[in-house]
Amino acid sequence: MARISKYKFDEKVTSEDYVIGSDGYTKKTRNYKMSDIVEFLGTQDPVLGDKFAYVYNRTAQPGDLKQGEISFNNRLEPNSYFKDVVSIYLNRINIYGLDVYEYLTKIKEYDAVLNLNVGSSPIYTGVFVIQSVKLYSKDVIILDVDMRLENGFMNNNDKILISSSYKTLASNYTHNQLTASASWIVTHDLNKKPSVTVVDDGNNVVFADVQYINENTLIITFTGAISGKAYLN
Repeated sequence: MARISKYKFDEKVTSEDYVIGSDGYTKKTRNYKMSDIVEFLGTQDPVLGDKFAYVYNRTAQPGDLKQGEISFNNRLEPNSYFKDVVSIYLNRINIYGLDVYEYLTKIKEYDAVLNLNVGSSPIYTGVFVIQSVKLYSKDVIILDVDMRLENGFMNNNDKILISSSYKTLASNYTHNQLTASASWIVTHDLNKKPSVTVVDDGNNVVFADVQYINENTLIITFTGAISGKAYLN
């Protein structure tokens, strides 16, 4: 058998490709389909942050959805197209046993958008703005939504991957410090802990200590009072 490094690179990776690896339980060598790896990674919170999975149950009444199940207003259609979704029903307990009611409420409160993807076909997606979050029944949440972007459809038993993104956030921010100070408090609303570059009034780079208070606020501390700009990325 040739060394792995001697094999040619595949210049076009597709969902039908296979890779070789070891089974974590049996320790035996196995083939793994690329599409299955993509679906697995899509459901892993430690890998992809706040993304979690539900399973589409189009045969159950919305009020009867069990833990980890989701449904839609157009569930009676054989192919439930994202473009026709105006209401989303989901059990408030997700596939990991966590209550998502507060999470969904925060998405609406902070003007985020809700992203839905079909696990086996990530190109099939729907992006929605939540208009209301209500309890349809004791265990089921109903979301009234407006569609912003759509492609494709969902079928019964599809895994639906859910995440959020903030439509109003910029990727960078410039802080202008007009008054000389040894401590700059910067509120940037980037929803992350950005890298920071500071320059003085002469456009010289200045080294400073940066303390992240949270994902939207930081404090820059100098040895003496200066004015200038901080570039956050």
